[in-house]
Amino acid sequence: MRRGTPAITQLGRSFFERPTLIVAPELIGCALLVDDGSADRVVARIVEVEAYLGMDDPASHAYRGPTPRSAIMFDEPGHLYVYLSYGMHQCANVVTESIGTAGAVLLRGAVVEEGEDVVRRRRGASAKQSALLRGPGNLCRGLGISLIDNAADLCATGARIAVIPRRAAPPITAAPRVGISVAADRVHRFAWTGSDAVSSPRPWSPMRVEPRHEEGPAEPVPRLYVPFVDGGPGRKFPGLMLSRHSMPLDGLRPDRDATRPGLNPPLDRAGAAARRYSLGDHLRLKTYS
Repeated sequence: MRRGTPAITQLGRSFFERPTLIVAPELIGCALLVDDGSADRVVARIVEVEAYLGMDDPASHAYRGPTPRSAIMFDEPGHLYVYLSYGMHQCANVVTESIGTAGAVLLRGAVVEEGEDVVRRRRGASAKQSALLRGPGNLCRGLGISLIDNAADLCATGARIAVIPRRAAPPITAAPRVGISVAADRVHRFAWTGSDAVSSPRPWSPMRVEPRHEEGPAEPVPRLYVPFVDGGPGRKFPGLMLSRHSMPLDGLRPDRDATRPGLNPPLDRAGAAARRYSLGDHLRLKTYS
């Protein structure tokens, strides 16, 4: 930390020691502070993440239980889980849940707010500003995060990598995760709506509406909104829009089909998503044409 600068307030252990699907959207708008007090200091605002639910998620590295690689996901929350993807790209995850329950949030994209020259040294001078930390591999490369940082404690005093609370809750879009072959329909990807630093496919792309009948105009396709409500007094999250990449929502009846599987094949994925998001009375589903 530089002399004369105010103390940095980083997120504590209790923030990460919660259900992964609550932590993930709350990370959007938070900032990553790397190498504070050095010439390589970088501040980057998180704009895209994905949630992985451990042994309840076939796409998670922890799905089959603890292994030498995934053991960190079962350990204390608030640590960094870094792994190598396809032998080339390093990916950084934040460990969530309580000890013994695996969970992690993949950091997929961020916007550089301070230290752009440092990031360009690592990523190249020709990259667009919005593309510097777009995608999990570019994020790690630009921030200087590597396998050496695996198991780093983000909550420790003087940590090289820390997470700073967000100033306000931004608009967030929810969509299925990308780049995976199993559980690809789960709506566990969260992105800052409209940000150019979000990777493709952009979850808020316009939706083409196809005619349902041979004659007559096309009927509008409803959008499903999932409002998250924090348990804290008076705190609410913005509505999370499930995008066109998530699931077919035509004819969704939230009072029945969104909570019961197997009623109609086109609605199965919507029902599954609703059940996964269910947090008691904190979830309400509405459709809008």
